[in-house]
Amino acid sequence: MGTIKDRTGEVGMNRQGVKMWILKYNTSNDVLVQFESGYVTKSKYVNFMEGNIKDPYIISIYGHGYMGWGKYKTVHNGKHTKMYRTWSGMLDRCYGNRERLPWYDDCTVCIEWHNFQNFAKWYEENYYEIEGERIELDKDILYDGNKIYSPFTCVFAPQDVNLMFRKNKNLSNKRLNFVCEKYKGLIPDVLYNRLLELQN
Repeated sequence: MGTIKDRTGEVGMNRQGVKMWILKYNTSNDVLVQFESGYVTKSKYVNFMEGNIKDPYIISIYGHGYMGWGKYKTVHNGKHTKMYRTWSGMLDRCYGNRERLPWYDDCTVCIEWHNFQNFAKWYEENYYEIEGERIELDKDILYDGNKIYSPFTCVFAPQDVNLMFRKNKNLSNKRLNFVCEKYKGLIPDVLYNRLLELQN
């Protein structure tokens, strides 16, 4: 039986155009690979040679977003997950086609949420459903004039509540009271309390 050639230190380039190298070579089926981002993963030598190992910390979505490493997946049964669509839609609004969405000109996404894994964890902890309702990510309701998407400034809200804030700067007490009664016990406390606070 021949001696295993130690390929530790070999440098390659993956299909993302990112430099990588072999941190430790045990066998052709057990190779430890590191990227310039610091991300380390196990793989097979053939995948290293063919550039088939991805660095999840490479920015790939609208010039700001990246997948990150963790349990949250972007695709399920061949389709993008709802949390991924929400995340990429948020990045699109802030960093996508400015001519198409000029009213988002000064809006940004906090650094923490550039990592899909971080956003997905917050999504999982905060998203809810109401039968017959569409639930949307909102950055404007909790803080007037807010321009930043972040875990401290955003909330999930029923679409009609979201639209109400979008279209009406002077919300009537009658309308706010109706919405509070309609969604009492169905929406997060932070959103319900904000609706109560706006009644004057």
